[in-house]
Amino acid sequence: MKILPKETLLVCATGVIPALIVQYREGINQLKEFVSGAVVPDYLFFYFLLFFVTHFFSALFLWLYGYKISPDNQRTAKTIIKYIGAVGDTTLGIYRLTAGLLFAIPLLWKWVEPDNLNNIHFVGLISLALLFFGGVFAISSINTWAHKR
Repeated sequence: MKILPKETLLVCATGVIPALIVQYREGINQLKEFVSGAVVPDYLFFYFLLFFVTHFFSALFLWLYGYKISPDNQRTAKTIIKYIGAVGDTTLGIYRLTAGLLFAIPLLWKWVEPDNLNNIHFVGLISLALLFFGGVFAISSINTWAHKR
């Protein structure tokens, strides 16, 4: 399966659909509790973000300049990228959940309380969701590339 449709399906399955279920079954107050409990604290978010950035740039470096280093160093670099990618998989799950919630929340908000969310905030939240989805897509692409090599 191609990466974009796969990640779209997984983001919906891990973030959007659970948010819709909670909203439908329990209401907006339970949804707020669900979201606050589902998203990791800032310091953990930045910890996992560090792994994402390290993973991304090390894979990019190997992809762009890997042919210039010896085969032994290439194997070592790929092994390191795969280890960092293992933590990146955890990051990927967190980003999938966050992206899904960031897509679901403004849509539900606009549906439940349309007067309390202006268009600028709506577009801002959807843009943030797209940014997180871009992170999901980038991590998934890097993981796929590293495991093929």
